[in-house]
Amino acid sequence: MAAGLGFTTFATGDVLTAASVNGYLMQGVWVFADATARDAAVTSPQEGNMCYLKNTDSVQYYSGSAWTAVGGTTSSPGMVYVGGSTFSSSSAVNLNNIFTSTYANYKVFFNCTGSTGGVMQIRFRVSGSDNSTTNYEWQRLSVYGTTAAPERQQNQTYFLPCTINTTQSGAEILVTNPQTANKKLFLGHAIQEAGQGTDQMFLTTGSFDATTQFDGMSLFPSSGTITGNIRVYGLANS
Repeated sequence: MAAGLGFTTFATGDVLTAASVNGYLMQGVWVFADATARDAAVTSPQEGNMCYLKNTDSVQYYSGSAWTAVGGTTSSPGMVYVGGSTFSSSSAVNLNNIFTSTYANYKVFFNCTGSTGGVMQIRFRVSGSDNSTTNYEWQRLSVYGTTAAPERQQNQTYFLPCTINTTQSGAEILVTNPQTANKKLFLGHAIQEAGQGTDQMFLTTGSFDATTQFDGMSLFPSSGTITGNIRVYGLANS
C-alpha cells in the first residue's frame, strides 16, 4: 500500500498516474468488517493510512508501527465496546469474535429483564461453537436476607454466575485471558431483584482449567428463555 502524498489540485488535461491514484485518491478512510479483514486486505500499511472497523465502530490510523485509535494513546478510553446483543425470549445468546489479542481482559454486563426460570449459565466459544468440556469450576456465595450460602463446583461444563427470575436480574463479570494460552479466570457479582426485601445477591469466582484460546462466549438459562441485553468491553492494556 502506498504512502499518502497529502493534497493536490488536478488541472484539466493532467495525466493521472498510478502514483497519483495511490498517493491521493486511495487515501480515504477504508471500511472493513473487523481488524482481521483489514489486515488481510492491507498487508503493508503505511504511516497515515486510516480505516473504520464495523464491529467496534472505531476509526484507526497507522502510526508507522501499529494501528492506533484516532485521538492517540493518551486519550484512548480505558474500556472499549467490542460487542453485544439485545435478545427476547431466547434459549441461548451466542457472542462470536468478541475476544481478540487486542485486549487481555474483558468486562461483561448482563441485564435480564425477563425469564421463564432457571439459573444463568456461561460457556466460552471458539470458531462459533461452545466449549462444553468439564474444565469449568467455580465458588459462589449467595446472600438472601441474613442467610449466606457458599457453594463449590468442579469439573463442570459451564460457569454459574446467578439465578434469574421473571422480574429482573443483572451481573457484572470480569473475564481474563480468553485469547491467550493461559487458564481463564472469572470474577462476577450479580443480583436477582424480585421486589422490595426480596433481592438475592451473588459473588462468584471461577476458572477454566485449560489453556484453550477463545474468541466468544454464550449465555443460556438452565431452562426456559431469557429477555434482556449483554454488552462486552475490552479493558485497555495500559
